[in-house]
Amino acid sequence: MKEFLYVGAGGFIGSALRYGINLLSYRIISVQIIPYGTLIVNCVGCFFIGLIMGLLKKNILLTDNFNLFLITGLLGGLTTFSTFGNESIKLFLLGDSQLFFVNIFFNVFFSLFAVWLGYFIFR
Repeated sequence: MKEFLYVGAGGFIGSALRYGINLLSYRIISVQIIPYGTLIVNCVGCFFIGLIMGLLKKNILLTDNFNLFLITGLLGGLTTFSTFGNESIKLFLLGDSQLFFVNIFFNVFFSLFAVWLGYFIFR
């Protein structure tokens, strides 16, 4: 049962961070051609998942509870692939197929690159 508390606490923090980053991106970049906040949290979350996976490979992060809090909870709450899907479909439904594909490419490419970068920092 305590595992749910670790995941829930991390999820709360990750979701709050995601919300804050989205608000901040709208304040900094007033013209949102694509949803930049979602792109940022996906890349940051993927980067940190890569870092953590690299640390796990070196047996640096050992406790299951900490990993539940950090990976499943915090980073699971932070990253927003469901939001990414919803925002992409909105672009498509608005008839902007070019931005639809640009948004998909940026999110997938930069998120995968961030995982790779985070993982290989510890190699």
